[in-house]
Amino acid sequence: MDYPNIAEGFSRLSYQDKIRFYSMAHGSLTELQNQLLISRDVRYLDGRQFDSLWGRSVTAQKLLNGLIRSSRIRSK
Repeated sequence: MDYPNIAEGFSRLSYQDKIRFYSMAHGSLTELQNQLLISRDVRYLDGRQFDSLWGRSVTAQKLLNGLIRSSRIRSK
């Protein structure tokens, strides 16, 4: 999770700036999800560990999507 970009976006006054930083955090989260898949495939993570981390990443993704969607609606 890219907490610095989320914090930076939250502190911005312009909704366009908020969207930009939240989108960067979303990209970082997607990279993390890719690393989780690789870690599972090379058996660095077992199924239980992967499922737990993947579930958390999906929850974070939904929350970020909500921040982006809300900011887009408010920017109009």
